[in-house]
Amino acid sequence: MNFNKAYVIGSEEVSKTRLDNFFKNNKLSSVNIDVWPAINGKKVNIKKFQDLKYLPKKFQAKKPGSLGCLLSHVTLWEFCKKDKECDIALIFEDDVVINKNFENEVKKLNINDLPKDWTMLRMSYKGLVGKPISKTIVKPDSLKKRGVNAGTWCYLLNTQNADVLIDELIPYENKNSMDVLLRNNINNLKIFFTKDNLAQHNENKYSPRKDLNLSKKTIFESIKITLRKYLYH
Repeated sequence: MNFNKAYVIGSEEVSKTRLDNFFKNNKLSSVNIDVWPAINGKKVNIKKFQDLKYLPKKFQAKKPGSLGCLLSHVTLWEFCKKDKECDIALIFEDDVVINKNFENEVKKLNINDLPKDWTMLRMSYKGLVGKPISKTIVKPDSLKKRGVNAGTWCYLLNTQNADVLIDELIPYENKNSMDVLLRNNINNLKIFFTKDNLAQHNENKYSPRKDLNLSKKTIFESIKITLRKYLYH
């Protein structure tokens, strides 16, 4: 399977170290990886995104980290679907490390194994539960369970069908994370997974999303996040 463009969602303001480490650990021979500026959920111009219909009129920011994460992905999808030279986009978050044979493994994927209306092919994930539809592709089971069929750290986006995903998420009420919303309707959204993880995601790394979401932290949570921020940033 071929992709036309590649993007990493990241921010020097939020974490320059994470972005620097991403480019240190990840290189592609076929295309350049462009940076898509991550949106800081605490600095979101609410009215702007309400006017753009991303957020409802009566909006309350309950989880700033999840808000920034979702808006970062959705605005990138909007950008990609308008790009006439981009049928399939490769999208990373900045804390993922691709396997050494990543590009070769992606090339082995057969687009004909997917239905024409597929939206997203996740290539890095956790808790995969589903049934193989080919040697390399798995259709996930519809399970509303934490930690199952989760992860938007590395995936291919079918830009022609991006509206299906966008319509599910927008307007965003900020009650659940993007991952939960996608998982809860995963089959209708035509999201699929590769049989094997083609990139790795370290759960122990500092997560700006989780940090921002926990506005009122316990002493234990504060210590854990601080340690991760300085040890695994």
